[in-house]
Amino acid sequence: MKKVWLLVEIGLLYLIILALIWIIFPLGSFVLDLGALLLILGAVTLSSAYHRKTLKDIGIRWDNFYGSLKQVGSFTVILIVLLLVMGIYYRSIHFTYRIFPDFLVYLVWAFLQQYTFQTFFNLRFSELFDWKIYG
Repeated sequence: MKKVWLLVEIGLLYLIILALIWIIFPLGSFVLDLGALLLILGAVTLSSAYHRKTLKDIGIRWDNFYGSLKQVGSFTVILIVLLLVMGIYYRSIHFTYRIFPDFLVYLVWAFLQQYTFQTFFNLRFSELFDWKIYG
């Protein structure tokens, strides 16, 4: 029965994500976009709490944060600057009143993708198929 619930949980979240991508995002409403993103974040967080997953279980640890920041931080900054320069050069970045709200939505969306796929789908599929992924 636990495996059936895992499949239902995976399927429901996947359907919510598809609705977000194909229905909510095309509407172009900042409030709806952010609200839908927060709904997914809440669902994943509640699911992790329900399954009694610790921060370490879901991959959120401070002991390796600064080490990984040192490894990828400078590369990330260089890449951001390069992408901004390219966007300005090719005129694909439009500095209008929407740039900051759009950037906020993309920032939350990127974090949410990583959080959702690492902490939700990865752990649920590992439980479903009895994979040992940590330890």
